[in-house]
Amino acid sequence: MDSFHSLLKRRRQRECSGVLATLRSAEGHAYRKPGAAMLIGPNGQLDGHLSPGCIEADLARLADRVLESGRSAFMVYDVREADDLSWGEAVGCGGRLEVLLEPMDATLVAALDAVERALDEGHAVKLARRMNGEGLVSEYRVQYGDCWHERFSRPLDGMQRVDQVISFYYEANPRLLVFGAGDDAMPVVELASRAGFSVIVADRREALCSRLRFPSASLLVSDGVNEMGAALAIGPRDRAVVMTHQMAQDRDLLVLLAKSPVRFIGLLGSSKRVRRLTEGLLSPRDSRLHAPVGIVPFAEGPERIAISIVAELLEDIRQEGASISLRAAVEAEKG
Repeated sequence: MDSFHSLLKRRRQRECSGVLATLRSAEGHAYRKPGAAMLIGPNGQLDGHLSPGCIEADLARLADRVLESGRSAFMVYDVREADDLSWGEAVGCGGRLEVLLEPMDATLVAALDAVERALDEGHAVKLARRMNGEGLVSEYRVQYGDCWHERFSRPLDGMQRVDQVISFYYEANPRLLVFGAGDDAMPVVELASRAGFSVIVADRREALCSRLRFPSASLLVSDGVNEMGAALAIGPRDRAVVMTHQMAQDRDLLVLLAKSPVRFIGLLGSSKRVRRLTEGLLSPRDSRLHAPVGIVPFAEGPERIAISIVAELLEDIRQEGASISLRAAVEAEKG
């Protein structure tokens, strides 16, 4: 899940500069949806993709021109014909893509920082670009909720009349709460982060709950269970996996989670262990309970277990999306 939220986080972690490439429109078969973005570093390093690899090399070449001029540019790639000789080979993408290339100057960086802050707070964000007659971005606007919150203007030569506005909506990454900072939690956190989750690692063992062990985690919390609950503000779209491997602490965490609106509670261990942990707290029929967690029960080895867990989390994301779509369709029908 190469989300915009994840891309912004990687940009900050790696102190990326260069060019932001955003898919403005896509017709026909396309690898990504409009609004998808990638970063192109000053030396052609790529972070993210807009296609299966059909246009990235050309975008990297064009990014040098954008950096040199300091001006944004539009590129159109029409690869709807599988034998398009202009590409020299059958690229097979099958779509018409329009891409906006923008230099990462101070104005754009400030706008992206504002978007990232809003996404970190769990808001859905609208990022609008106001463009002049030459197709240059004169202003960025960031909106969440019912009003515009921040504006970032770029001084341009010539006419300042706004010719068009391009807007994209971005959702915050779903949160995954991993309770437990043992060695087997490390591949879960890394893989879930790469899959598009904002992962929070919580463990009272401060020596284990460290940035060195969990470099991709969005947040590390080392405290008691009650303090964890206050710090995390668990919401109805959050998912949790309990893996401290300590019965008393796992039970305390389940007490916290059972009272919360959390959507998904994953537990490791045998059915006997699960019964002991959940007795009097969670019914086996509680839809939130996933035990043993993972689409492959009792997978062996930390890497396979991590893949199994993250696969089930992604399936839950899909089910949530299907449920939201169904509710929206029902509401539209009623209206």
